[in-house]
Amino acid sequence: MRMAAVCLFLLAGSLSASAANGDRFNCKDLIVTPTDLYWARLEVVSESDATVKIISREDEGEGYVNTLAAVANEVQSFWIKNEATNSDTGKTYKIIGIGDKAFIGMEELVEVVSLGDYIEFVEYQAFKGCPKLEAVNLPEGLKTIGNEAFWNCNSLYCTYNGNTYDDKLYLPSTLQRIGQQAFQNCPALKAVAFNDGLEYIDRWGFAYCTQLTDVELPNTVDVNGGVFAHCDNVKSITTGMSW
Repeated sequence: MRMAAVCLFLLAGSLSASAANGDRFNCKDLIVTPTDLYWARLEVVSESDATVKIISREDEGEGYVNTLAAVANEVQSFWIKNEATNSDTGKTYKIIGIGDKAFIGMEELVEVVSLGDYIEFVEYQAFKGCPKLEAVNLPEGLKTIGNEAFWNCNSLYCTYNGNTYDDKLYLPSTLQRIGQQAFQNCPALKAVAFNDGLEYIDRWGFAYCTQLTDVELPNTVDVNGGVFAHCDNVKSITTGMSW
């Protein structure tokens, strides 16, 4: 009986140390700026695959110091580490996504140097309303950009590539879908290099990008209505699809 009780105790301990899909935890020193390191809030995407996504800083919980939430309106530049370790379980996870509203409304943010090497998706309103954001790193492996992900990023015009700013927004070769209003009202955006293999751009994906000029879409892409609505400087759209 005593041995059975010990076995049950050990089993319970091992179960409590494992996480499940949807579980959340805070991770120290995950967001890197030129001057400091900050906590981030994570959600388990797949426990079996050991993958997580960064979620809204407004849900970081209490009792944590040096959080991004505390300096959200001061940070001008940051990059994200590739992996995060749950301090409670000791397990390490790959960061594969930027979740809903993770970096929404960062008033002074100018550049995102790196989202990490494993990023596959950027979700709803992840960077919405970052008025000074000029450049963002969109890594190979990225598959989807969600609804309103970069809506109202008034200064966004290019991709950050290593140590240089490119002259246009380059979409990675792995990108498949761009969500509704993903880049709406990005008036500084002058050119987009659409990737071969892009499958779908949802309604109003680039609406009110008033400085866009010529647009060349791949033959693979399907579009919903109004993708380039109110883009008054677009002189030509090369594709077989209607828009």
